[in-house]
Amino acid sequence: MKHNSIIKNTLSLLLAFVFLFALSACGQNSISTPAPTDALSTPNVTVTANPAQPSDSSSPQSEADVMSGSEIDKNTIDIEKVEAVIADDCNSVFEGKIGTQNICIAIYRDGDLLTASYITRNDQDSEINLQGTIQTNTASFVLNSKDGATFMGTIEPETQEGTLLKGTYTATTNGEDTKFALALSHTIGNTYESRYPLTSANTKDIEEFANKIKLYITENNKTGLTNLIAYPIKVVINGSKVSINNKKEFEQRYDDIINDKFKEKINNCYTKYLFSNYMGVMLGNGEIWFESLNNNGLRVYAINN
Repeated sequence: MKHNSIIKNTLSLLLAFVFLFALSACGQNSISTPAPTDALSTPNVTVTANPAQPSDSSSPQSEADVMSGSEIDKNTIDIEKVEAVIADDCNSVFEGKIGTQNICIAIYRDGDLLTASYITRNDQDSEINLQGTIQTNTASFVLNSKDGATFMGTIEPETQEGTLLKGTYTATTNGEDTKFALALSHTIGNTYESRYPLTSANTKDIEEFANKIKLYITENNKTGLTNLIAYPIKVVINGSKVSINNKKEFEQRYDDIINDKFKEKINNCYTKYLFSNYMGVMLGNGEIWFESLNNNGLRVYAINN
C-alpha cells in the first residue's frame, strides 16, 4: 500500500508540473498561485478583486478605427506582449464591466480566430457565445454574438490597472454603444471538457457544485452548506483560528463563520471559468476552495472568512 501511495503521489506531482508548464505558456503568470492550505491565506488575485472600470471620457471608436489601430501608435505596440494577453490555443479569462454590468468572459484563440463566451454575476442569466477575430499588429479585436451584439476594442498589456481589453459594446436591442473594460484574470483549459484538468471531476459537476455553494450561502441554507464541507475544517471566529470538526459544530457557529461580509463576497462571485490548480478549484477571490476528495465527491476543504 505504501508503494502504491508513493507511485500515486509521484504521478500527481508530474501531472501538476505538466499542467503548470502548459499554463505558463498561456500567460498564467498574470495571477499569483494561491495557497489555501491553512484555510486562512487570502489568494493574491488583484484583478478579480478590483475589476477594470470603463472610462466615460473618451468617445466610442468605430470598427474602422479599432481594426486599423488609429487610436494606438503602432510604433509603440509590443506584439509579443499583445500575443501573450490572448495566447494561441489558450482560454484567457477576463473580468470587468460593460457600463455598470459586471461580466466574466473566456476567450479562446486559434490563430487570428476567437471563440468566446461570457456570463454575469446573476447565475440565472444565460451564457452568451461569441465569435470574432484578433489583429495583434494593431492590438485590436472584434467579437460578435449570433444576435448581433458586438465587442470592439483594443488590447492594452501591463497598464497600471492590469492587462486590459477596452472598447465599445454595441447592444442588439437598441444599438446603443457602451464602454467596456476587462482585466486579465487567469487561464483555463482550452476546451469545455478540459477546463479543470487537475480536478478529478467533470466541468459540469464542478460548476454546478460552485453554483450550489453560492446558492446555499446567499439563501442562508445552513444545512445545505454544512453537507458540502469536508471536516475538520479551519475557520476564523472573532479573530481566532478555530477547527470545526463536524456538521453540528459548523451549524452552531454558522453565523460567526458565514457573516454578512463573507456572504456579500460570495454573492458577487462567478460560478464558471473558475481558477484552478493542483490544490483544487477556487470560488470567489479565494474565499472558498473545493476539490474531489476520496469517495465523497466534491467537497469544500478551505474557507477563508
